[in-house]
Amino acid sequence: MSCGNIWGSKIIDEGSAIRFYTSKPALERNEAISLLGQCANNYAHWMTELLPKLLMVDASSRYDGWPLLIDASAVRSFEECIRLFNTKRRKIIVVDSWAPVILTKVVHVSAPAYEPYRPDRIKKQEACNYINIFSPEVMKMLRDEAHRVVKAESVVPYRRVYLDRGKAGNLRSITNREQVNGVLRDYKFETIEPAKLSISEQINVCREAECIIAPIGAALINMIFATEGCKVFALVGKYDYGNYYYYSNLAGVLGCEFYYVLGEPVTAGGQDMHFDYTVDIEGLRASLEAGL
Repeated sequence: MSCGNIWGSKIIDEGSAIRFYTSKPALERNEAISLLGQCANNYAHWMTELLPKLLMVDASSRYDGWPLLIDASAVRSFEECIRLFNTKRRKIIVVDSWAPVILTKVVHVSAPAYEPYRPDRIKKQEACNYINIFSPEVMKMLRDEAHRVVKAESVVPYRRVYLDRGKAGNLRSITNREQVNGVLRDYKFETIEPAKLSISEQINVCREAECIIAPIGAALINMIFATEGCKVFALVGKYDYGNYYYYSNLAGVLGCEFYYVLGEPVTAGGQDMHFDYTVDIEGLRASLEAGL
């Protein structure tokens, strides 16, 4: 096709545009294990999709001595976690965003959990047409390894724990947070903000819990560290287009007893699964009476 004049114009949707990043020099290595993936600096994605791959590779001595490729954002966010679970003390190769990597050999492990990549989903209201799937064997492997590498310093069994997101100013804020805290105090729950704890402390808190309550979000992923049979209550808004499979299916493969406590959404615009919401206090009390 010969070049010619271009007539007219077209507005391109910024969210759908494809950009190419080719100016960065390539990182060249002979061999490596890839722990690269989408949203690597997100706690839920890291704990369920990426970190378990390290344990799967470590189960074989064939790749002993191979370094790890890890996204720079994950290294910054989860330095302690990487150090804790990198029991074979593999070298870490930090990969910046959009940096090309050239390898002679690479180990790429199939994802033990998967959340489809949809960059527009926070902005659009539409039904989710997929069901989240987790590998029971690998999620339990992660729990067992966490219990092995973290020493239980002071075991306090049968704890009732509320994992509070705090005043993070994030998506899905609870508007009546103080009322929720008051009800949970009546039922002898400890209020803990995971963001203020080390990963080792978070593991120990959850391994000792007989019951965990948390809003949906990163904190709730810590049920991975709970023992089988732990009761888990998830606080969430009642959404027409919400996907409620993620946390319930994760709880199912872990052997946890799982409940949703639905609240009333109070904001509009964008994807409704991320709206702020008001917890139904009487509904919360009724759920605790029935489930505990």
